[in-house]
Amino acid sequence: MKKQKIIKINLFNLISKNIATRQAIDLVKERIFVQDLENTIIELNFAKVNFISRSFADELMNLRKQLARKNILLKFINTNSEVDTILRIVNTQKANKKVRKIDLSNLSVKNLEKIVYQF
Repeated sequence: MKKQKIIKINLFNLISKNIATRQAIDLVKERIFVQDLENTIIELNFAKVNFISRSFADELMNLRKQLARKNILLKFINTNSEVDTILRIVNTQKANKKVRKIDLSNLSVKNLEKIVYQF
């Protein structure tokens, strides 16, 4: 069995102490996807990062999910309490996305028009 490879990415050095845009994820992806990812753990080091936006955290969670489908672990290390809170909130929101349910038991043409116009 092959030894697991660890890719370490320091976000402070790569981006900034404040990561406020969705596009910043592209810099992370550039570092990740230029390598062979088989049997790999990716560590994103948040040391010295004071702030991440909700949009960056959302993109990060999307990336984590994308990598997980390929059996690649994306770990977050050295997060401060503010960064950790944003990551947890975004992760929880993604897990709890609510699907709008419509009761179709008394469906008629008139009711269907009402339903359609809600969207």
